[in-house]
Amino acid sequence: MGTLLGILIMLTAAVGAPFRTMVVPGSNVATLQVTQDGDQLSRPVVAMNEGVVDIDFDELSYVPKNFYYKVVHCDAHWMPSDLMTMEYIDGMDDVMIDDYGYSANTVREYIHYHLSFPNDNVRLTKSGNYAVIIARDNDFDNGVVAVACLSIVEPMVSLTGDVSATTLKGVNGEYQQLSIEMNADMLHPSNIMTDFTLLVRQNGRYDNEVYLATPTIMSGTRVKYTNLPALTFEGGNQYRSVDFSSRYTYGSGIDRFVFDDTIYHVILEPDFFDRRRRTYAEDARGGFVVNHQGSGEYSRTEADYVYVDFRVPCEAPFFGGRVYLLAGGTYNMLTDMTLMDYDFEHNEYYKSILMKQGGYNYQYLFMPKGQATTMKNTEGSFWQTVNCYQVMVYYRPVGERYDRLVGYFEL
Repeated sequence: MGTLLGILIMLTAAVGAPFRTMVVPGSNVATLQVTQDGDQLSRPVVAMNEGVVDIDFDELSYVPKNFYYKVVHCDAHWMPSDLMTMEYIDGMDDVMIDDYGYSANTVREYIHYHLSFPNDNVRLTKSGNYAVIIARDNDFDNGVVAVACLSIVEPMVSLTGDVSATTLKGVNGEYQQLSIEMNADMLHPSNIMTDFTLLVRQNGRYDNEVYLATPTIMSGTRVKYTNLPALTFEGGNQYRSVDFSSRYTYGSGIDRFVFDDTIYHVILEPDFFDRRRRTYAEDARGGFVVNHQGSGEYSRTEADYVYVDFRVPCEAPFFGGRVYLLAGGTYNMLTDMTLMDYDFEHNEYYKSILMKQGGYNYQYLFMPKGQATTMKNTEGSFWQTVNCYQVMVYYRPVGERYDRLVGYFEL
């Protein structure tokens, strides 16, 4: 376990940081997707002994690599749990990924790899959070290329919830107030006030996720989490969308395709920071779909890689903070890969990101120094915005050694 903790520290460059779905910079791996039963817009949460979690990624070369994976059981906070490998795996750990296919008819060559759980080698026997560590040549000390996070739930509690525009910060303004109710009749907890931990995420984001340990109202085995400042979220705005699944019939928002002798560039029409206008377009709550028009089921290996150029005219850069591109296609991570640069010559924020053909949702997020992230400076924030909140309930009574995931609910 010490080696795995070392991997964790290396990946996140911060001692004690949690596991996240991510690709290691410089690894030559791209387009990591962790989904449920082949649905590219789904969250990787499946019931125990039901459903399949799929892990897909590309390696940007045409020479097959020997990729191996290890599975780490995690606690509610996505840190390694105290369980031994044999306690949560039925089968073998440290297995090579042997399902792969070569790209076809693409300018940028790559090999696509696929892995699913359960499989012939591994069955996960405990509920909770899992991090799948993928490494080249079975080198988990120096060859880690990606981490894929997934969750197994044993449905033992029922959940309901509500999103209201009446919040602790005002009525019908910029915020949404969540109220969550849980019924734990099936578990008969010894101390319902302390045995549970709730994790709440908005559209799968990490930057504003919330953990709750203590409910506000209790009645037998029923509890409510209501009127809590932690459950007050910025409404934000609907996601922006771009679809470059075809070079010939591309969607709105794209100015042109340009080929520079080695790879295509998708030049987007300029975006604008319009904080006063709420958009009404349907979105995929930050998700993305790999797609090459005309390829159908072969899009995984026939979609090409292109550089997508994002631009936002702005008379001057925001002082006191940074602007990031927030998207499921970049794993909702706020890193150098998604940090927008400012061009003083053209007075605009810009970023060029290598992406696989398909349809993507994205937003611009502002991170003030030493403060929480916000969209008020970039996208605006509105109580009417349609968001999807994921609620995960973990159960750990006194004496237990791991956090069971006993409830999952999308609000």
